[in-house]
Amino acid sequence: MWGRSDPTHVRLREWSIPTHFGGGTLISLTLDPVDWTLRAEVDVTSDGNVRRYVLVLEEVADLNVVRQVPLPWSYAELTEVHISKTGDLFRVELVLWADDTGLTARCSRVLVMATE
Repeated sequence: MWGRSDPTHVRLREWSIPTHFGGGTLISLTLDPVDWTLRAEVDVTSDGNVRRYVLVLEEVADLNVVRQVPLPWSYAELTEVHISKTGDLFRVELVLWADDTGLTARCSRVLVMATE
């Protein structure tokens, strides 16, 4: 379990946010309805090695999920992640397979963690 004291824990700030990243398999997506935290676990393969990343959106203000790509899927490809900041909130878009399928959320904080 990743905690706030974990050394691989990275808090993205306005000046260090990548405009986009992606290219992996979405393994899980969970919403904690008590503190409105959305957690996405993504496996990314590079040079034959798989590394798991965890994207955490804290204090989610709104969440929109759209699916236009027909089912069934054999896995969920996370094609792109776009992060931007407007005012006090981050806007995070997870694109699954195509631009018209995925989810968009606005939240107070964005965290990215990578497993060893």
